[in-house]
Amino acid sequence: MDRAIRILLSFADGRPHGVRDLSRDLDLPKSTVSRLVLDLAEAGLVAQEEESGRYRLGAGVARLGRIYLDGLDVRTVAMPIMVQLQEETGETVGLHVREGMERVVIASVESRAMVRSGFSIGERLPLHAGAGGKALLAFEPVEQREEIIAGLTFAGFTERTIRDPEELRAELDVVRDRGYATSANEVSLQSASVAAPVFAGDGKVAAVLIVTGPVFRMDPEVLSGIAPLTVRAARAISAKLGGGL
Repeated sequence: MDRAIRILLSFADGRPHGVRDLSRDLDLPKSTVSRLVLDLAEAGLVAQEEESGRYRLGAGVARLGRIYLDGLDVRTVAMPIMVQLQEETGETVGLHVREGMERVVIASVESRAMVRSGFSIGERLPLHAGAGGKALLAFEPVEQREEIIAGLTFAGFTERTIRDPEELRAELDVVRDRGYATSANEVSLQSASVAAPVFAGDGKVAAVLIVTGPVFRMDPEVLSGIAPLTVRAARAISAKLGGGL
């Protein structure tokens, strides 16, 4: 079994391999490699190319990968990374997902500061206001994004809340270009945030990772410093979900 695994892992470089090459690279008898490769092919884990006779990864690997990814829970995957991000930033870290025309807080690691900002798990928030909502919308497919924008009521929460569809579209263009969203006083007064998208294995937005804190600690310069940390953490979560492949 160990030798079969070594052979299978040899295909991780994405290139096709012949039995002779595998035998040489793994220092295994050619007869052994040939037998094990045939076993892997029968299981659908490798497939032989007709023209070259070499082998490449088979559809069985993709099926196993999909089963693995489908079994992942974004909260479970994200939590250790969220804890680390909270320690790095000192602020509250949340994970939001879109449900219809709203976003929902599904996980949170609160700041340990005396004065802090954040949202409760299960709380429903707007898509047109706040960094989390903008990050979710910005990376949706164009048709889906336009359908959502058309259905928004653009409720006002503060004087900084975006109330106009064209203004929102312009803001979403900025978010897509730089890879993250920021906000200050858009959903609640004295609160600022930075958010970055988390992608699933199918390339679609699975959630957004958001760092939230009081405005007096989260001025534009601080937000700029927290942004790359948030993006890096969101990409780490995406990679674990298969979205970074």
